[in-house]
Amino acid sequence: MFLQNLRGNKLSLAIALAGASAWILQGYDQAIMNGLLTMETFEKQFPTLNTSRPGVNKEHATVIEGTVVAIYELGCVLGCVASYFFGDKLGRRRFIMTVCTVTIIGVIIQDTSFHIAQLIIARVITGVGVGGITATVPTYVAECAPARLRGKLVLLCGSLAFLEWH
Repeated sequence: MFLQNLRGNKLSLAIALAGASAWILQGYDQAIMNGLLTMETFEKQFPTLNTSRPGVNKEHATVIEGTVVAIYELGCVLGCVASYFFGDKLGRRRFIMTVCTVTIIGVIIQDTSFHIAQLIIARVITGVGVGGITATVPTYVAECAPARLRGKLVLLCGSLAFLEWH
C-alpha cells in the first residue's frame, strides 16, 4: 500500500489533508440539514417541521425547525469541551478516532430517525463528534508537522473548511 511509504513532508501533508477532510464536516452537516427541510419525504416523516402545512402555527413550527437545525451546534460545543477534558488523557489520535466513531453513530441515528425526538438526539450526538474533531484536528496536525510547515498545514485545514462553507 502506498501510504506505508509516506515519510517526512509527504506524511505531514497527508495528515493535514485527512484532517482537513474531517474538518469540512462542520459546515457540511448544516448544509445537508437545510436541504432536507424542504424535501417532501422529510416533511411527511416529520410533519412538526413542516411550516407550510395547512392549519399549522407557523411561529411554533419555525421555532421547532430552528431548534432541530441549531441543536447540532450545541453538540459541537459539548464536543469541544470534551476535547479539553479527554484530548490529553486519551491522546490526540485516540480521541480523534473516538469522536469520529461518535459522529458515525450520530449520522446513522439521524439517517434512521422516525421521530422528532430521535432526530434531535442524533443531531446532538453528531455535533459532539464533529465538535471534538474541529477542536482536536488542528492541534494534532500542528503536533505532527515540522516547524517550518506547521502554520501552512494548519491553515490548510481551516482554508478547506472555509471553502466548504461558502
